[in-house]
Amino acid sequence: MTTDTDQFTGSEAEYDTLVNQIYTEIQGLAAPGIGVPVATMTTFLGLLTPYSASYLIAKNKENCTKTQHTTYLTNRANLTKFLRPFVKMWLYDNVLATDAIITATGMKLHSETRTSHEGQPAEIPAMVVKAAAAHTIDVHIHTSTGNIGKPVGVHSTRIRYFIGPTPPADPADYPKFVDFTKNPMALILPAANAGQEITIAACYVSETGSVEGCHLLK
Repeated sequence: MTTDTDQFTGSEAEYDTLVNQIYTEIQGLAAPGIGVPVATMTTFLGLLTPYSASYLIAKNKENCTKTQHTTYLTNRANLTKFLRPFVKMWLYDNVLATDAIITATGMKLHSETRTSHEGQPAEIPAMVVKAAAAHTIDVHIHTSTGNIGKPVGVHSTRIRYFIGPTPPADPADYPKFVDFTKNPMALILPAANAGQEITIAACYVSETGSVEGCHLLK
C-alpha cells in the first residue's frame, strides 16, 4: 500500500468537512451498509457532537477564548484517535466498502497493490482453534517458540474468516475479520451459519498498521 497524505492533519475547515462527511455517508447507507455495528456509530456520534460544538466556537477567532480553543483541540484529538483505526478497519480493510463508498466519505483511495512494509512483525503466528459454546470458537495464538505473548512491534492479531466451501485464495480477501489485542480470543459466529465450513486465518498487525502473512486453518 502506498503512503498517502494524512487527511486528518488538514486545516480546521478541511477536517470539519471530512469527519462530518464520513459519518453522514456511512450512517446514510441502506442496511446492512458496510457492516459497521450500531454501537460503533453511536460512539462515533458521541465524539463528533462535542467536537462540532467546539469547532463552531473555535472557527470564530476573534470571539474564541484560549480555553475554548483548547477544548476544541482536545475534542478534535479524541475524534481523530477514534477515526484512524475506524477508517482502516471499516473502509480500507473492509471488502464491503467499495471505492465509490470510500470516495463518497471524502477519504482518498489507497493503492490496491500489496507491497511489503518496513516494520512488519517478523513472525507468522501459529494458531490453535477449539470449538466452544454458543457458536463461539476459541482461538489461541503463539509464536514459533511457543510464546503466547505478542512479538515486538505487534499491536494486535487479526482473525480473518470465510464461511462456506470455497474460500478466496488470498486470506486478505476474506470478507469478515476481527482484531484482538488479547490472547486467547473468542471468535463469535452468526447462529445462522451453524454447521457450515469455516476457513480461518490469523495474522499479526504491527504498531504501524501493516499486516504480516497469515497462518491458515480450515
